[in-house]
Amino acid sequence: MKLRLLLFLVVPFFIACNSNATKGGLRQDERAAEAVGGWLYYHSMNKNYDSIYNLMSKDYFVNSSKDKLKTYLIEKESKLGDIKTFEITDWEKNTSTNEANVDAQYVLRYKVEYVNGKSDETLYLSKEGKDLKITDYQVESAGL
Repeated sequence: MKLRLLLFLVVPFFIACNSNATKGGLRQDERAAEAVGGWLYYHSMNKNYDSIYNLMSKDYFVNSSKDKLKTYLIEKESKLGDIKTFEITDWEKNTSTNEANVDAQYVLRYKVEYVNGKSDETLYLSKEGKDLKITDYQVESAGL
């Protein structure tokens, strides 16, 4: 299971690196965003909550703390159970331009099946340096 998930994360990255120049930028961004989402679920499935902090942007922790994030993830798991499957259902890139630079935000929507229920989850990501980081994480579920 862990090997399949790791392949799911690594193979798309290498495929994105080999795509042609016209589609390459968008496709590479999409794959990089999907990889961040994949790592979030990988660490959640393995209960490596401390590893999730590295996926979060500095801005995320302006309104929250590492302890609050970890507590939320543990409480979510206690109510919904372990993750059985996760599937990306939608992907979009929103771009805004200001005087200083162009800022892009990526939105990934997932259907996640847990042992005790299902959820619709949304990840918001933006570039922090050269890396994509999660700026917001929203979970909608009747079980919460």
